[in-house]
Amino acid sequence: MRVGVVACGACAVLACTRAAPMPSPTATATPATPGATAVADAAPAASPQPSAALPGTAVELGGRSKAGKYTATLRFSVPKLGELFSTNLRVTLASGAALPDGATVTVDATMPEHRHGMMTQPATTVAGPGLWRTDGMKLHMQGRWVFAVDVSSTAGDDRLELPFEQPPEATPP
Repeated sequence: MRVGVVACGACAVLACTRAAPMPSPTATATPATPGATAVADAAPAASPQPSAALPGTAVELGGRSKAGKYTATLRFSVPKLGELFSTNLRVTLASGAALPDGATVTVDATMPEHRHGMMTQPATTVAGPGLWRTDGMKLHMQGRWVFAVDVSSTAGDDRLELPFEQPPEATPP
C-alpha cells in the first residue's frame, strides 16, 4: 500500500515514497570480492541482500529471466557514486541457444525501496552475437539497486532482475 509521495531525505527525490517494501527480486547476486567474480542463478524465493563491493571491483551478476525464457550475465566494475559507467551483457535463450534475429535488449536500474531509478537515460547497443553494451548508467546514491534486463524476441518478452548493493565507500572525494 502506498503511503504517499514525500521528499526522501536520503536522495532528495520528490517522487520517492517510503511505503511498504517492494517485492523481492527473482534473482540474487553476490558482488565479487577484489579480483574475483560471482554469478547467481534465479531464485524462486526472496534471498538475502548482497553485500557491497568496493569501487573498481569487477562484478558479474546473472541468472534466468522471470518466465524462464532467457539467461543473462551482466558484467561491470563497481562505480563510485555519481560516476557514469557501462555494462556488458550476454543473453541467450534458456536452452543456451543464440537469441533469434531482431531481438531487443535494454538494461536499466532502480532503487525499489525508494521507488525511483537513475537520473540518466542509458542506451543499450548490440556489441556482437548475443552481446550488448549499455552506456550512461549512473548510480547516484548508495544502497540497494536492482538492474532490470528486458529482452524481447520471437521467443517472447521477459525480464531478469539482479540486485546490487552500491557501497557507501564509493562516495566521490
